[in-house]
Amino acid sequence: MSKVKTGNKYYHNKLVRDKIPKYIESRGGFYETSTLKIGEFRTQLKKKAIEEAKEIASAKKDELVNEMADLLQILRSIAKLEKIPFGNIEKARNKKEKERGAFNKRTFLIWSDKPKGEK
Repeated sequence: MSKVKTGNKYYHNKLVRDKIPKYIESRGGFYETSTLKIGEFRTQLKKKAIEEAKEIASAKKDELVNEMADLLQILRSIAKLEKIPFGNIEKARNKKEKERGAFNKRTFLIWSDKPKGEK
């Protein structure tokens, strides 16, 4: 789907939320979109997760809620695409917390005598 105009074009080439094209149009803008095939959608969702995580890393305190909400939306979309009930993700998180802990103690591992990745 697209609404095309000649003139200045800003190439985004990225996955966007469903209502963004209508928002652009409501402001008198023009756009061009395409519908991704499942494999490319999967790839773009993962890229978007990285993008959102980077935004969290650089966000100011008052921006954190919105940036975390964006990442959570992407994670939910990946789970839906992969047919993984989101409750299963929470169960896995709980299991890891019980076995390995959370991040409450702010522990920063400087070194260990076991190879990285060995349990």
